[in-house]
Amino acid sequence: LGNLGNIYCSRGDTEQGQAYYRDALTLARQLGDEWRIIEHKLNLGIEADIAGQLQEAVAIYEEVLIRVEKLGGLAQRVRTHMLLGIVYIKLGDYPEAERCLKECLSLARNDNLRAHLISALPSLADLYLRQGQHAHAESLLVEAEKLAQDTGARLAEVLPEIYRNWALLRLEQGDLAAALTSIDNSLK
Repeated sequence: LGNLGNIYCSRGDTEQGQAYYRDALTLARQLGDEWRIIEHKLNLGIEADIAGQLQEAVAIYEEVLIRVEKLGGLAQRVRTHMLLGIVYIKLGDYPEAERCLKECLSLARNDNLRAHLISALPSLADLYLRQGQHAHAESLLVEAEKLAQDTGARLAEVLPEIYRNWALLRLEQGDLAAALTSIDNSLK
């Protein structure tokens, strides 16, 4: 059911996808499977975020964070902090976004969760770009791009976001040629 939810949401039928997530969540609760509950709640949070239901997404992620901390799931804890940080950026709550993203990065660095680190670095860079902190954003983008290229991990997923942020940074710096190159790289 969870996989069907993923497929339907990916195809744009979020109503049907969320129905599958809710059905899967009901079964996970009946089975007492805490990890599946977390997984399906995260999916519902992501869909709430995409739909612009940001307060609902925050509530879901905060509930997931409590569950994950009880179970000791580090990777899910890192992911949840990242998702919360992204939603807080959208809400304009930059201090809370920074707190969540820094916690995410700290946990990922401490346990060498490179894939999570590669995904989280551009999010914190995005926050710093929005605040005009170009030097901080640039150092994070350098690190993210190097890690992504060194590991080859999910390049199709992470590099477009890294290059999008590079384009924004270069635009802020007035380097239109470099911004265009970054946009082209993102599209590729």
